[in-house]
Amino acid sequence: MLQEEESPRGYSVSKKSDRVLSESLGGGETLGRFRKAIKKVFKSSDDKIERMLEGITSIQACRDAALTGDEEQRILAICRLGQYGVDAFESLEIALVDENWIVRALAAGMLAYTRRLDAIPILERYTNDNNDYVKDTIDYCLEWLKKYGKNIPERDLVLEPRENTV
Repeated sequence: MLQEEESPRGYSVSKKSDRVLSESLGGGETLGRFRKAIKKVFKSSDDKIERMLEGITSIQACRDAALTGDEEQRILAICRLGQYGVDAFESLEIALVDENWIVRALAAGMLAYTRRLDAIPILERYTNDNNDYVKDTIDYCLEWLKKYGKNIPERDLVLEPRENTV
């Protein structure tokens, strides 16, 4: 059903009610099918990503995938490498010369993600990248690290047992 409303400038505007709009789009049945299709698409890609991530759980697996995997695996591995901090610097620096500009930009971002000031000299060596997006990303990462980075001392990881709270 059409309803008349006045716009802020005084014009008369007809507005369809929600029910009329739903009916004009094919009713709830069509929207329901659309919703199911969208869920199926996103679920299948999430499953694929999960399967790929399962294979790159250790730092060595991440290093290998970052250097030799296909494009999607390299991207996922580089995202994981940022979690390993200074231990991943060598692999992230190698990724800064990857043929794919997305991989290079992501590697710069992961170096910044570590929040380590010792990532700055690595990034400074690649400020002349041939891709403007990568250059801008590296410049941003450098500024961000200079402002928010920390000198994190080297330390051995000591795992403390957790108490069983069950």
